[in-house]
Amino acid sequence: MSHEVSVAMPKRELGGADVTFDVKNGNAKIGTVAGSKGSVIWFPKDCSYGYKANWSDLNRLLIENGTKSKKR
Repeated sequence: MSHEVSVAMPKRELGGADVTFDVKNGNAKIGTVAGSKGSVIWFPKDCSYGYKANWSDLNRLLIENGTKSKKR
């Protein structure tokens, strides 16, 4: 399943202000990822709350639950 993820920004180091990514499946938005220097937050579509993890927790979550992919 392919998702559309959009971002428009120049390369820069993340600080306290979030950079956000809207994630869509076709034309339907499924949520937003907000990331900053300290953490990443997943906001499901139509929710005012989010699910927060620090970068170490996200690393562990993806290694334990993700699928290995091609080399970068």
